[in-house]
Amino acid sequence: MANATGRLSPCFLQRLEGSVGVGRELRQDLERQGAHCSFLSKAEIKVEDANVLAEGTGDQIVRGKIYDYYVESSSRSITESREAEPVAVEGIRRSNSFCDSLSSTSTIIMRDLVLAQSYDQNPYSLLGDFKQRPPARPALQRNESYQSAAEQSELVAPPLTSRDATQATYSSISPSVHPICPSIESANAEESEKHTKPLFLQLQLSDSTDVESVKSKINLGNCLESLQFGKKGKHKLLEQAALSVMSDNYLQVLRDPNLYGRLLAGEREQIRRMRMKGRSFVMVADMNPEDWAQNTEELQPSSAIYYYDDYKDIWQKLCQIPAEVISKACAMCTMDNYLYVALGCQCTAGREVTPSKRVFCYNPLTSIWKEISPMNQARPRCKLAALDGCIYAIGGECLSSVERYDPRLDRWAFVAPLPNDTFAVAHHVTVCDGEIFVSGGTLRCMLLRYNPQANFWKVSLLGSKDRTADMVAVGRFLYRFDVNPLLGLSVYRYHTVARLWYECSSKRILRCPAFQCVAMYGNIYCVNRQFTMSFDADEVSPSFAEEELSVLSAAKGMLFPFVLSLPDKNPRQTSV
Repeated sequence: MANATGRLSPCFLQRLEGSVGVGRELRQDLERQGAHCSFLSKAEIKVEDANVLAEGTGDQIVRGKIYDYYVESSSRSITESREAEPVAVEGIRRSNSFCDSLSSTSTIIMRDLVLAQSYDQNPYSLLGDFKQRPPARPALQRNESYQSAAEQSELVAPPLTSRDATQATYSSISPSVHPICPSIESANAEESEKHTKPLFLQLQLSDSTDVESVKSKINLGNCLESLQFGKKGKHKLLEQAALSVMSDNYLQVLRDPNLYGRLLAGEREQIRRMRMKGRSFVMVADMNPEDWAQNTEELQPSSAIYYYDDYKDIWQKLCQIPAEVISKACAMCTMDNYLYVALGCQCTAGREVTPSKRVFCYNPLTSIWKEISPMNQARPRCKLAALDGCIYAIGGECLSSVERYDPRLDRWAFVAPLPNDTFAVAHHVTVCDGEIFVSGGTLRCMLLRYNPQANFWKVSLLGSKDRTADMVAVGRFLYRFDVNPLLGLSVYRYHTVARLWYECSSKRILRCPAFQCVAMYGNIYCVNRQFTMSFDADEVSPSFAEEELSVLSAAKGMLFPFVLSLPDKNPRQTSV
């Protein structure tokens, strides 16, 4: 099989005629003299002309070719003049003059033909119990063609006689492609552990080590390697730390197919649930319009995010809102413990107000603000809603179109728009029982419900003439808070199955100002700069709480309430 240049690589023909074979052998000398191991792989392809009589076609003959191929791999070890019998790893053992003619002492380098794989992960080993366990197929590195793979491996390999030269030749090949035999396992156990264990984890993982100290050595570049090593070595602490890093940076992991695509389904759900393991808080984003109009480079903006500590009945500041995120006509929602903010409008350097497509997200676990892909349309005063792992941007000023954001693709796409002649502005939006509900209207008060599977909107009358402050969902009920100048605040409840509105509670408030609501743990919190009220959304007897909650006196702008989970410790930014 050697060609004119003397290279020990097969010569492929443009037209396959008769039989073409390929064979390679890898040899490695062990440390003791006279001991070596070898790995032989051979393949053969046969092509024959054929006349096939098609069934049910009379005498019609189909002329074509029949292709036949087989692959065989075997390994053997010679130690102290004892030779182990070759063991068939895959394929059918068959006598072949082409393969038998290969010298057992020739050294040929092979690359890209077999993917490096650790034999520790195989469900069997080439020991005495080999016949009792079925062989596992090794993973193959798929190239564009077998020919291109062989051409890439055509290297000039002069004969190597000394043991040092042989070891130097095989230093560029992963140890996992070497044949596994008892002598090698005993001699190279420590060396194999060094190659398997990541370099950044060359340390002793004891039970006293906490998760945070291990997380400090893990980043987005080595978290998958750490997870695999932790599962393989049964290091629960390392495995937990790697999953925790992925959970803290869930959005980045979700967008990386090489990382997220190699996780198991249970691991994907686990890192998503881990984001909500902290304590949940009612939060508000204070958007001060003065910060939006002033020169933020000279003055520190006062817009910030606050959270309500119900144990102490106080509001505490969480973080400052960046100047790029401050907007008058913004919209917010939460998903997977991220806060998403659609700007709506932005102020240019010349203090000119223009509609904006920009969208930002905030990660409370790392305290990082990040800009995501912009929307296809600028949507001042739109509404955001999260459903089934996607974000929906609904309506906007003089807009009836709807867009959906897929965080895995980081892309916005249009879905079914709002029905004609129903809305100029989507006033209130909430999600209940797998559907999106939108209330509001121009001439008539309407209630729309959107089914994401059918991508269709259904229309029904709302039947209210009062001004609706907000609408939220708890369980299978929608709660609508209407403000009447004479009667005060009335709460209406809507059963999504029975499709019936009825008044369930009321509260006497003169000149009730505008407020917004958010639900957490069966309670609805009504928040503005004048009051903070709690409404118990009980299925039997819903009512307002009698005690008065602390007011966010530090707020200076419009308040947007939402719910996020905060970690027990201070957020730590993960190195990328």
